[in-house]
Amino acid sequence: MATMKPMSRIIPISDLPWEDRQPGVKRKSLWEDAATKRQAILTRIEPGAQLPRHRHVGDELIFVVEGAIGDDFGTVTAGNMGYRPNGCVHTISTKNGATVLAILTGGVEPAAERGSAPPSEVFALHDLPWIEARPGVRQKRIWEDKAGERRAILARFEPGATLPRIATWVTS
Repeated sequence: MATMKPMSRIIPISDLPWEDRQPGVKRKSLWEDAATKRQAILTRIEPGAQLPRHRHVGDELIFVVEGAIGDDFGTVTAGNMGYRPNGCVHTISTKNGATVLAILTGGVEPAAERGSAPPSEVFALHDLPWIEARPGVRQKRIWEDKAGERRAILARFEPGATLPRIATWVTS
């Protein structure tokens, strides 16, 4: 028998509690898939707070909602994105505070030194061109992993634009 899975889920972020992670750092767990270790987290970092040196086991995309955060490789300001590849080792700090949305495909572990770990990247979204994806829908292509068929895009929908419905079926 085939059943249709839900197409999407609205996450009421304001209803989720802030959890203290360490002094000056709070987070809201928005979504998690324990089987794949993928998760979406909203983090609020107070002015002057710092996250200790850590290694990413899996990759991470971040979008800075407000403020700015910096690491060993650069600063990501509000409205821009950063990418931390699998194995990236860095510390995070913020002078004036920040709110960050992070999408992770694995966890993090403590790290003593950076060594030859891959660097993080900063994407200034205003520098990326808008590309017509379909009538009424434009996108900025931020990041892509062709081997893993994963990508991050920013989409802009003009009034009245729609995307075709794609059904996902599960058979049992």
